[in-house]
Amino acid sequence: MNKITHLITHIALFYNSLSFELVINGARSFYSPSSEGEPLVRIADLFGYEIADAMTEVIHRDGDVRVEGFISAPDITRGNGRNMYIAVNGRPVNDREIIYAILNAYKGLLPDRRYPTAVVNVIVPTDMYDVNVHPRKSEVRFRDVRRVTGIVYKGISRALSSAIKFRSAVLGASSISSPSSKSSTFRKSETALSREDLTLKSGESHIDVNGDSLREYKYVGYIGKKYVIYSGRDDLYIVDQHATAERLLFNQLVSVYESGSAKTQVLLIPKPIYLSPEREQTLSFIRADLERLGYDFDEFGDKFILLRGIPSLLPRHEEVLLLEDILDGLDIDRIKERGIYCVLAEISCHKSLRSDRRLSPEEADKFFNDLLVLPDDQRRCPHGRRLMMVISEEEMDRYFGRR
Repeated sequence: MNKITHLITHIALFYNSLSFELVINGARSFYSPSSEGEPLVRIADLFGYEIADAMTEVIHRDGDVRVEGFISAPDITRGNGRNMYIAVNGRPVNDREIIYAILNAYKGLLPDRRYPTAVVNVIVPTDMYDVNVHPRKSEVRFRDVRRVTGIVYKGISRALSSAIKFRSAVLGASSISSPSSKSSTFRKSETALSREDLTLKSGESHIDVNGDSLREYKYVGYIGKKYVIYSGRDDLYIVDQHATAERLLFNQLVSVYESGSAKTQVLLIPKPIYLSPEREQTLSFIRADLERLGYDFDEFGDKFILLRGIPSLLPRHEEVLLLEDILDGLDIDRIKERGIYCVLAEISCHKSLRSDRRLSPEEADKFFNDLLVLPDDQRRCPHGRRLMMVISEEEMDRYFGRR
């Protein structure tokens, strides 16, 4: 269903003169009336007024190639690229080269793993591209792809420059002018969780930190900011701290979900979240699971929910952004295939200790201690990455030619 909704959304964004209604199993999923001459009204219908208000118009021409549409300011982001919609001469397409050109224009302005919202129509002479490269005509091949993507890049860059200047003037110099402003604020809001909210909240230790078991290991330090190093009696341990934090939080979430013991921390001020048609479908499918996990929200008008509480296991930072990313990042087919565990994995990834945050030696001991008690079949993060590399003395001897 999400794929159908995504396709209809893609078409509706480039045909503002038409009204669109999607009915699924007899129930209206969404309705967007004609908005000819007012494309931002259609964007507001589908993405919400917060995004529509933050959109900047793109109008750029270079010879016989034009780029038109709207892009979001760098401080309005999503957790995936599904809100990037492309058309060629009004035909909705999926074109990686154009998407790459758009992302390249945002380079240095977005936090890691965040994406803009974009509705971009590239207008070119019909003899400059071929539509017969995909059975569903969903892809095109440009005769001179470098020229076209270069024009797209320039058009997006100029529009962004104007948007940044305007928003900086309105919001103040600290708004969105560089990654050291908004994106670093985003990183701080996430990385600040690591000391108290995650590693010290990862559950009671099953091994006495001061006991004999942990005395076999010695904290060495870091390689860069991603990998914690410990030495044992005969081995060296290299730990991926982000992947390990994912696994530890995932295990906690699974435990409270399966036991039905989740607790809710109530938000002092409830927060509204806009429901696009795709978000609404996903939420209706997993709502009971989210509530069992500790989420609390109510309907708030036709296209909003009011977030009143979040699971007590999660730190109180970016709670709206997390729920939006869950609803944006998962489709119903994937949830049907993997069940609630793909939702828990998504939460774990977003709210785990970031890979660019160094722990103190005491925190690292607690962190490594929790890793040691994991059974062998849980020595990978929920997405399949290894948590730890063990290098034995024998392997070192072999590497240095001593055996």
